[in-house]
Amino acid sequence: MSRKSSLVRLVFYFLFATFYFGGHAAAETSGKEARLTQLVHDVNVLEASSPARPAVLNERVGEGTAVRTGGDSRAELTFVDLTLTRLGANSLYSFRKAGRHLELNRGSTLLRVPKDSGGATIYSPGITAGIPGTTVIFEFARGRDARLTVLEGTARLTLTGHSDQSRNIRAGQALQVAVDAARIPEPT
Repeated sequence: MSRKSSLVRLVFYFLFATFYFGGHAAAETSGKEARLTQLVHDVNVLEASSPARPAVLNERVGEGTAVRTGGDSRAELTFVDLTLTRLGANSLYSFRKAGRHLELNRGSTLLRVPKDSGGATIYSPGITAGIPGTTVIFEFARGRDARLTVLEGTARLTLTGHSDQSRNIRAGQALQVAVDAARIPEPT
């Protein structure tokens, strides 16, 4: 099976699960929190005033609370508007403004933001990605490159220290950039 058909199949299953299962889990969640709708292996919730603790399926996670996944682990957060965030292994994630502003300090995330929902912004050291209503994969490892892959729609990547350096990325394109870069390369 080709890589392209595998990616198309993955996106299809992802979107099917999002629309079929996502609405049920998100219906009871307030606008400023998400529900943990999938937990695999080692997933912890980190709140400002208490030590890390194991996450619980369907637990509500509020703004300012972080979710951390261990090795060979993953988690899924679903917001009331069906914005969906999936975290890969060894990720550290937190959000503000009902998932519209999220911080990924390490790891990877698949983010699906419904069209006409107001979009979202991913912040990572040195890089900001604007997501207007699309599906992307964002990967970041401290001290290494960041990679933004757009699965559908468009996104815009900007270097935090060089606001004049930004680039639009379309569906099917990826952009890999060093966190200390002064220029953004062309997407592939």
